[in-house]
Amino acid sequence: MQKTSALKGVAGALVAMQDGLLVADHLPPGLNGETIAAFLPQMFTRVLQYGKELKFGEANNFTITVDNVPLKIFKAGGVFFTVLGRAGESLPEPHLSIIAAQLAPQNK
Repeated sequence: MQKTSALKGVAGALVAMQDGLLVADHLPPGLNGETIAAFLPQMFTRVLQYGKELKFGEANNFTITVDNVPLKIFKAGGVFFTVLGRAGESLPEPHLSIIAAQLAPQNK
């Protein structure tokens, strides 16, 4: 998670199990990885449901932006890989997609 957090535009990252248990994190001070991890399954399930109902297809990742800070959530096999961006900066999408793809086969 430290290497991911060192990427340009990334403030922190975490990996959580499908049930919301935290595996690893590297987040800015003041953020609780266990709390974020606990919400990921609910968030992903709801967005997945909305995507299906809107006939957008089945999502494997999505980004939400709050106060100009992006939060990218990937479903990678049996885990959630989540990246917190920096305010006003773009996330390094290609790098993050590669990391998520590498996590997926290890966590089915």
